[in-house]
Amino acid sequence: EILSDADEERQGPQDLSELWLFSTFKITGDDKFYELQCQNLELVREERNQLAHHFFCDISSRVSRADGWTCLARAGQLVHEEAPNEVAKMKAKYGYDSFKKLLAASECFEILDEPTSNGRFRTFYRLR
Repeated sequence: EILSDADEERQGPQDLSELWLFSTFKITGDDKFYELQCQNLELVREERNQLAHHFFCDISSRVSRADGWTCLARAGQLVHEEAPNEVAKMKAKYGYDSFKKLLAASECFEILDEPTSNGRFRTFYRLR
């Protein structure tokens, strides 16, 4: 509900048979404030996509399989080695605590969970 109408009130649940608690925090501003917030959010989105695209495309070009899919765990190791400061700031800066979530949010990559013989899975990615 970021940048939603400050006068809009949220409705409670229809069934109040259980305990329900609600709080809200609102910031209001003029059109200039609204535009600045939109610009800042767009900047964060662009930086997030640049990080994901730059590092993960570069890594993919080096370690992808013949079918074009790259193991996300291996790519993550390389990103940790090559850009530890960016990784450390990733959650605070972009809001994602995993590379898989970051890549999915960028919408630049396809994500594939491939099952392994032990019943788990390995995640792969490739550029759209």
